Amino acid sequence: MTKVIAFANQKGGVAKTTSAVALAQSLAMEGKRILFLDLDPQENASNTLRVNNTPTLYDLMKARKAF
Repeated sequence: MTKVIAFANQKGGVAKTTSAVALAQSLAMEGKRILFLDLDPQENASNTLRVNNTPTLYDLMKARKAF
């Protein structure tokens, strides 16, 4: 069964990124399959996870073919 978990809040500095990264890492360590989307323009979660040279959401939305 697919579950969607979103961390959202209008205010900054409330540990959204930290909580999301920690939860994703712990679920992955349990063997769960994770799709982690960092939609924040600051890309703090991507930087924390050291994701480099991967397509951005913009790249995926404008693509005419599947990645």
